Amino acid sequence: MKADPELERIVRSWLREDRQEDAERLLFALLADVDTTPQRQAGWLARRIPFMNNKSIRYGTAAAVVIAAALLGASFLPRNVGTPEATPSPSARPLAGTTQLVPGTYFVHEDFPVRITFTVPTEGWHNYVWERGAASANTRALCSRPNCDPPDAAGVGFHRITGLPADACNPGFDRLDVGPTIEDLADAFADQPRRIATDPVETTLGDFPAMYLELSVDPEQPVGCGTIVSFYASNFTRGLFGGESQRLWIVDVDGTRLVIEAFDFPGTPDEAVQAATDIVESIEFTP
Repeated sequence: MKADPELERIVRSWLREDRQEDAERLLFALLADVDTTPQRQAGWLARRIPFMNNKSIRYGTAAAVVIAAALLGASFLPRNVGTPEATPSPSARPLAGTTQLVPGTYFVHEDFPVRITFTVPTEGWHNYVWERGAASANTRALCSRPNCDPPDAAGVGFHRITGLPADACNPGFDRLDVGPTIEDLADAFADQPRRIATDPVETTLGDFPAMYLELSVDPEQPVGCGTIVSFYASNFTRGLFGGESQRLWIVDVDGTRLVIEAFDFPGTPDEAVQAATDIVESIEFTP
């Protein structure tokens, strides 16, 4: 069989030159060949194999057109096909072992009963341990200054409360009898002697049910009253200063009762109070 010189020239040209350009040329040449090439074959072939005449030749040419079209389509695909790398989301850093916090996302240490992730929005915040050396697996805190003291600090605390004093001014060893629900604890805070409290209201935090209330301490503490005690978390005692205000979110995280607090003083700048609010509102819980 003798090859068609023109078709051979086109194919060789496509193999040598740029694939995209020559795939187009091959396609158009084959289409033109369908329209212009006489479909009558050699007389002996037409006589001996009648089913191989015009229809078969057309099918063969059409197949060549399909192949050329596929090559042409492939030539428009990107040269380097691959799965694009996803931009990694910022990973949360452990609060443990960090003193001065840079803006970013952090999580409370693994030994806390629930993983708590939160975002620090501004510079100047610090990881703070209220009682160094205490077994504080039930409490964590961060403050807008190296310490959480008056007159102008703001802070956020994460607590698993184990008890409330019967008298915040004279804590001793007497504890309030608090039920197991978040409503029970909210009511106990609201009824705590020597505290100024708002009525607890239902809300959510991190998509979990919560109770919210605000507590404050009279700047003029009663004579003979030392540190006002707010609550206990294992052997950690949360003492309060005169004039200190607490905003409490008491959260039920799949059966684990947690208290998130934001606190400040009369001299705390508005920006620090707002930053504490932003930290609390960014919280996510992982049971």
